[in-house]
Amino acid sequence: MLLNRRSFLAGATIMAGLPIAARAEQTVLRVGQAISIFRPMFDEIVKAFQAENPDIAVRLEVAPGEQPEMIQELLRKSVVNDLPDISFQGYNYLRVAAEREIAVPLQSFIVKDADWKEGAFSASVADSCRVAGSVYGLGVGFSFPMLFYNATLVEELRGDRPFPTHWAEIVMLAKDIRARHPGVVGGFVRSNAATFQALIESHGGRLMSEDDRVLTFDGPAGVAVFDLLHDFGEAGQAKMAMTTPQSRQAFVSGMIGIFTDSSSLLSKHNQEIAGKFKLGVTALPVPDAKGHVPAAGIAAVMTTRDDHQQAAAWRFLKFLAGPKGQLIVAQNTSYLPTNTAVVERDPALKAYLTSQPNLAPALQSISRASPWYAFPGQNSAKIDKTIEDAMQQVSSLAISPANALGQLRQQVQNLL
Repeated sequence: MLLNRRSFLAGATIMAGLPIAARAEQTVLRVGQAISIFRPMFDEIVKAFQAENPDIAVRLEVAPGEQPEMIQELLRKSVVNDLPDISFQGYNYLRVAAEREIAVPLQSFIVKDADWKEGAFSASVADSCRVAGSVYGLGVGFSFPMLFYNATLVEELRGDRPFPTHWAEIVMLAKDIRARHPGVVGGFVRSNAATFQALIESHGGRLMSEDDRVLTFDGPAGVAVFDLLHDFGEAGQAKMAMTTPQSRQAFVSGMIGIFTDSSSLLSKHNQEIAGKFKLGVTALPVPDAKGHVPAAGIAAVMTTRDDHQQAAAWRFLKFLAGPKGQLIVAQNTSYLPTNTAVVERDPALKAYLTSQPNLAPALQSISRASPWYAFPGQNSAKIDKTIEDAMQQVSSLAISPANALGQLRQQVQNLL
């Protein structure tokens, strides 16, 4: 792989303090699109990996924003021929990376790997990253949409009664919280494509038909979801329009009573709440008996085509899905391990998961798990942004649920 001047200088900076012999042998591995909110986790992974692999220096490139911004950054870098060797991406964007021929198929690496043959990696590590039958990454962590809530406020109203499991009761609870504490937003549903898919599928719907030909999210499930967003708007969300970072900060500060977020944020929320109130966590309601909850999370994708860089990249990918990598991921983010073989074999990881009772709702969601869907074509990321905007308009009470659903269908159809 030819390095541009910036890559060469960055590599030179990393290796400047090494002995001459080490500099000559060390491979510089560019690892891109690391999620900024999990920077401490990535730094710890790099440190642990380099301790075991002193011949590889990892150059970590943190991405702006979250997963929609990460795939856009990767696409921009592919246009100017500045791709990293490895990229972290959400499962719903693997299809984009595969169809654009950015992601390298990994089946040939897997079949030749001795550790894989000996059962060190469960099938879920590769199966979670399949696109059209081929493996285009290794799973790093799973997460599920959850309901986080201020248990201190909830217990004021409900005493020792359990948190409600039906949306109608949850919305009523959100309104009661706001009535008791006018300065608090009773409930807040984050506007993003992952939440939308989770709500649609939990209500028994689908985003598209199985053959990817017909949009189906505007059926009964879509109607129920947009009505629910409108209800949360009336419970206080409409008066507090916030981005995802702003809403997360508001929740950990005690300004939101009930909040939708990913299970992977559990550790971060615990740290930032720091005793200000008691945190409660419960699974997302599944109103339909046949409903599902999509498994989100992050995967590591190999993007380099250089044989030498690929060998180093494969070692890094295996480390991520191995015992030390999976433990670091779990401890720092509350992502669930993708490698179930490690959970059974590694006492430290098993002990950590057992010590985290608030992870139980996420673990329970596995039985209803479905793949995180990606719309076909070149505009998948634009469609996600369009869905986000529509959700925001409904929850802010700027447009009626029926009008928003009709407009969204037409906009998504045009982008397809």
